[in-house]
Amino acid sequence: MAAVVILRPGVIIGPGRRGPMESLFARIRSHQPLLILGDGRNRQHMVAVSDVARACLLALGTPAPGTFNIASQDPATIRELLTEVCRRAGSRSRLVTVPVRPARLARLALDLLWSLRLSPWNPEQYRIAPLDYVLDTSAGRRGLGFAARQHDTDALFEAYRGYVASRGD
Repeated sequence: MAAVVILRPGVIIGPGRRGPMESLFARIRSHQPLLILGDGRNRQHMVAVSDVARACLLALGTPAPGTFNIASQDPATIRELLTEVCRRAGSRSRLVTVPVRPARLARLALDLLWSLRLSPWNPEQYRIAPLDYVLDTSAGRRGLGFAARQHDTDALFEAYRGYVASRGD
């Protein structure tokens, strides 16, 4: 009987992997303000698509079953992450914080904006945006020998460059 290995990646980012990042990249490219829910001190654990592929290959060679969180090391805060990506992109975009309290009212307002196609975020983004989402990756290091090679900032900027290249710039 083969070992069953489950990989649980953070938010997967990289060239060609834009998803909910598309609207963020469009705002950075056009120097528009970047709205962040909360004060930006939270972290959203990410992982480069190339690191996920490498983790899959490592999982194929592991003899022991297990569940492994796959993510980068030491994720930056959202404020640090976006500030650095804007700097590298040469964007004049500035971060604008949007309070998350009162949460119920904010959620209702965002749901309404989404339904009217006026929201800068999709529900997946605004429901987790103000949360600290950091994974314990120690089991992946021990069980698979996995350590991410790309930091979140590098992977997000690479995804941004892929977005710009797809636009012909």
